[in-house]
Amino acid sequence: MAIEESREQDSVSDDSPKGGTEPGHAQQDAGEAGSAAAHAPDLSADTDPIAVEADQSAPGLMSRLNPLNIFRRNSPEALVSEGKELLDNKSYAQATVAFQKALQLDPNHVGAYRGLGKVFFKKGGRSNMENALKHYLEAIKRHPMDHDLYAISAKIYDALGKRKEATLERKKFVIVRALDADPKNPIANNNMGILFLQQGRTDSALSYFNKAIDSDKNYDVAHRNLAAAYFQMAKKEQDQDKKSSLNGRAKAEILKAVKITPSVPSLLAHARILLAEGNLEEVITISDRIDEMDPANKDVYHLKKLAYEGLGKFEEARNAQESYVLFAKEAAEPSEE
Repeated sequence: MAIEESREQDSVSDDSPKGGTEPGHAQQDAGEAGSAAAHAPDLSADTDPIAVEADQSAPGLMSRLNPLNIFRRNSPEALVSEGKELLDNKSYAQATVAFQKALQLDPNHVGAYRGLGKVFFKKGGRSNMENALKHYLEAIKRHPMDHDLYAISAKIYDALGKRKEATLERKKFVIVRALDADPKNPIANNNMGILFLQQGRTDSALSYFNKAIDSDKNYDVAHRNLAAAYFQMAKKEQDQDKKSSLNGRAKAEILKAVKITPSVPSLLAHARILLAEGNLEEVITISDRIDEMDPANKDVYHLKKLAYEGLGKFEEARNAQESYVLFAKEAAEPSEE
C-alpha cells in the first residue's frame, strides 16, 4: 500500500540546509546556502591528515593523554567531556579511547556517539567518513529529535555522493525543526511517521501517526498512513491470528479516512485491503467508484484485473489489464508544454 505525505511539508524549502557541519556548528551551517559537497572533507585519503606536535599541546594535556588516566574516569559524562577536550586538541586516538570507554559504561550515551562521529569526520578519508556516519546514525536512533544530527548526516551523505540519502536527511531536519517549534503539529508528526516507515522502523512510525491523529482527529492522511503501516506489518506477519488482527486495524483506520474524505488515495487503499481479505466483489464496487472520480488512474485497473481473475472473469480481467498498460504508458510519457 502506498503511503502519502501531506502537501504542506512534502518537500524541503529552498532555505533548508544543504548539508550538515561538524558538531557544535550544525545550527549555523544549517542556514547557509550552497552545496554541502563544496565544503566536504577531502575523501582522497583514509589516514589522519593532522598530527599534533608535543610542543603544541595544551598545558597538562600530555598527562591526560595517558590511557591509564582516561580509564580512571568513572562516569560516561566525565569521559565524554575529556574526549571533547582531547578532540579539540586533535588528539584523535586518545579521544576515541575516551568516547569508547564512555559507551562501555553507557551504551546509549548520545554524546559519546556524537564524539566518535566527530573524530572520524575530522580525520577525513572515505572510510573515516563512513564510520562518522555510522556513529551519527546511532546518535539519531537514541535522540531522534536532535535536528542538528540530521544536518550533519546530510553533509556526510553529500560528501559520499549519496544524494538520495542526503535529501532524506534534509527532510528529516525540516520536520524535526517543525516539531521542535510545535510538538503537536499534525503534519510534521505525520511526515515523521512516513520517514520512519520508509526506514522500516514501524513502531516509531505508528507512534508519530498516532500523535498526528491525537492532534487532529479528522486528519484523513494520517489515518490512511496508519492503515498502510498496519497493512505492511500484516503482510510480513507469519502468525495468522496476529495477521488477522493487524489487517483488522488497517481496515478500521482506512474506513475512518474514507469517512472523513473519500479521496482516491484512501479508496485505493481500502480496495487493496479488501483484496487481501478476498472481498473481490467489494473491490470491484470501490474500483468502479474510483474510475468515475479518476478515469485515468492506472492503479484502479490493476486492482480490477486482480479481482476479476479471482472471480474467474478472465475477459474482464484482460480488458482491465489492457487499460492498465495504456494508462501506465501515458503516465510514463513526458507531457508536452
